[in-house]
Amino acid sequence: MKSDYSLSIRFSSDGFSLSILDHTDALLVKRDVSEPLFQMQKNEIVQLFETKAGIIPSAYSDIELIVESDFYVFMPSPIFKAQNLDDYFYFQHEKDSRQIVLFNRIPNWDAVNIFSIPTQLNGALNELFPDAVVSHQLSYFLSEKMSTKDERVCVWLRPKMFDVAVVKSGQLTLINSFVYDTAEDFTYFILSIFDQLKLDTEKVGVEIYQRENSLDFSVIAECGVKITRTSC
Repeated sequence: MKSDYSLSIRFSSDGFSLSILDHTDALLVKRDVSEPLFQMQKNEIVQLFETKAGIIPSAYSDIELIVESDFYVFMPSPIFKAQNLDDYFYFQHEKDSRQIVLFNRIPNWDAVNIFSIPTQLNGALNELFPDAVVSHQLSYFLSEKMSTKDERVCVWLRPKMFDVAVVKSGQLTLINSFVYDTAEDFTYFILSIFDQLKLDTEKVGVEIYQRENSLDFSVIAECGVKITRTSC
């Protein structure tokens, strides 16, 4: 019998982060497992999850699987055709036999996100969670965190990399990812976005969604950019 609890798991190259929430979305359990997930074989991933997660997937009313990947392509929904999936993706990215190409529809932005994840990981997730949908981090971000079309800059912060989405004049104007080492690097990229898109720092704020991260945001705050930080 399924419970009223929901399960959210974020997978990345260095492991996975698992959260269990109740019907009010209050966090009940959080568990982080560090392993070179993207380098592992399917059976190793299944065994790792069964050993370290300690859960029964069929017991949850809702399961959310988010995989972080640096390889993605966005396109408008009206021109997307599923049979051309690989063509769309490999027009911008090199072929890699170790990766499988998937896609998520994002109705609130009338867009489709085409992305790749390790084939071995995809096989393990299909075995562990046969009824769950695998979402790219930006698909989740745009669907769950950017439901309104107010002008803003939203950042999904990861270790050494961040994804940014910009809404201007009600339109999704920019989606991109940047590598950073320091708070100064991060600040440079954000200020460049403001400059190139002619965004007003007095009116447009930066919303940062992050795991635990030691990045010092005082540098960007000193530049006059308003920031809001939220755990994700």
